Amino acid sequence: MKRFHFAVVMFLLLSSVVSFAQKPDAAKVTVTGRVVDSESKQPLEYANIYAQNLKNKSVVSGAMTNDKGEFSFEVPAGNYYIKVEFLSFKTVEIPQKELTKD
Repeated sequence: MKRFHFAVVMFLLLSSVVSFAQKPDAAKVTVTGRVVDSESKQPLEYANIYAQNLKNKSVVSGAMTNDKGEFSFEVPAGNYYIKVEFLSFKTVEIPQKELTKD
Protein backbone atom coordinates (compact mmCIF):
# COMPACT_ATOMS: atom_id res chain seq x y z
CA MET A 1 0.00 0.00 0.00
CA LYS A 2 1.37 3.32 -1.05
CA ARG A 3 1.90 5.64 1.87
CA PHE A 4 1.17 9.25 1.39
CA HIS A 5 2.99 11.93 3.25
CA PHE A 6 1.65 15.37 3.68
CA ALA A 7 3.27 18.64 4.55
CA VAL A 8 2.04 20.98 7.17
CA VAL A 9 2.58 24.66 6.72
CA MET A 10 2.34 26.20 10.17
CA PHE A 11 2.48 29.94 9.78
CA LEU A 12 2.20 30.60 13.48
CA LEU A 13 4.91 28.17 14.44
CA LEU A 14 7.32 30.17 12.33
CA SER A 15 6.10 33.57 13.45
CA SER A 16 3.90 33.79 16.51
CA VAL A 17 0.61 35.58 16.47
CA VAL A 18 -0.78 36.33 19.86
CA SER A 19 -4.21 37.00 21.20
CA PHE A 20 -4.33 38.55 24.65
CA ALA A 21 -7.16 38.26 27.13
CA GLN A 22 -7.81 41.18 29.45
CA LYS A 23 -5.45 39.74 32.06
CA PRO A 24 -1.75 39.59 31.08
CA ASP A 25 -1.28 36.23 32.83
CA ALA A 26 -4.01 34.71 30.66
CA ALA A 27 -2.12 35.18 27.36
CA LYS A 28 -3.34 32.94 24.58
CA VAL A 29 -1.47 32.06 21.42
CA THR A 30 -3.37 31.59 18.17
CA VAL A 31 -2.09 28.68 16.09
CA THR A 32 -2.99 29.02 12.40
CA GLY A 33 -1.84 27.25 9.28
CA ARG A 34 -2.68 25.17 6.24
CA VAL A 35 -2.41 21.42 5.66
CA VAL A 36 -1.60 20.19 2.14
CA ASP A 37 -0.72 16.87 0.49
CA SER A 38 3.05 16.90 -0.09
CA GLU A 39 2.72 15.20 -3.49
CA SER A 40 -0.26 16.93 -5.08
CA LYS A 41 -0.03 20.17 -3.04
CA GLN A 42 -3.82 20.02 -2.71
CA PRO A 43 -5.37 21.17 0.57
CA LEU A 44 -6.56 18.44 2.91
CA GLU A 45 -10.12 19.01 4.08
CA TYR A 46 -11.15 17.85 7.55
CA ALA A 47 -7.67 16.99 8.85
CA ASN A 48 -7.39 17.18 12.65
CA ILE A 49 -4.74 19.41 14.21
CA TYR A 50 -4.22 19.60 17.95
CA ALA A 51 -1.82 20.76 20.66
CA GLN A 52 -0.84 18.08 23.15
CA ASN A 53 0.48 18.78 26.66
CA LEU A 54 4.12 17.70 27.03
CA LYS A 55 3.73 16.34 30.56
CA ASN A 56 0.57 14.25 30.48
CA LYS A 57 -0.10 14.01 26.71
CA SER A 58 -3.59 15.46 27.14
CA VAL A 59 -5.10 17.42 24.26
CA VAL A 60 -5.20 21.12 25.17
CA SER A 61 -6.93 22.46 22.07
CA GLY A 62 -7.34 21.73 18.40
CA ALA A 63 -9.26 22.26 15.21
CA MET A 64 -10.30 20.68 11.93
CA THR A 65 -9.22 22.08 8.57
CA ASN A 66 -11.78 23.73 6.31
CA ASP A 67 -12.25 23.13 2.58
CA LYS A 68 -9.05 25.13 1.89
CA GLY A 69 -6.99 23.10 4.36
CA GLU A 70 -6.82 26.05 6.76
CA PHE A 71 -7.18 25.91 10.54
CA SER A 72 -6.96 28.14 13.60
CA PHE A 73 -7.17 27.51 17.35
CA GLU A 74 -6.02 29.11 20.60
CA VAL A 75 -3.91 27.66 23.40
CA PRO A 76 -2.40 29.17 26.54
CA ALA A 77 1.25 30.12 26.01
CA GLY A 78 3.47 27.11 26.79
CA ASN A 79 5.21 24.03 25.40
CA TYR A 80 3.30 21.56 23.23
CA TYR A 81 3.54 18.83 20.67
CA ILE A 82 1.50 19.73 17.59
CA LYS A 83 -0.08 16.75 15.80
CA VAL A 84 -1.82 16.50 12.44
CA GLU A 85 -3.98 13.47 11.62
CA PHE A 86 -5.89 12.59 8.48
CA LEU A 87 -7.50 9.30 7.52
CA SER A 88 -5.20 7.11 5.36
CA PHE A 89 -2.27 9.53 5.75
CA LYS A 90 0.71 9.25 8.05
CA THR A 91 0.26 11.21 11.29
CA VAL A 92 2.67 14.13 11.50
CA GLU A 93 4.00 15.19 14.89
CA ILE A 94 5.80 18.49 15.14
CA PRO A 95 8.32 18.08 17.98
CA GLN A 96 8.16 20.16 21.12
CA LYS A 97 7.26 23.73 20.28
CA GLU A 98 7.24 26.65 22.67
CA LEU A 99 4.33 28.91 21.82
CA THR A 100 4.88 32.34 23.30
CA LYS A 101 3.44 35.82 23.13
CA ASP A 102 6.64 37.14 21.50
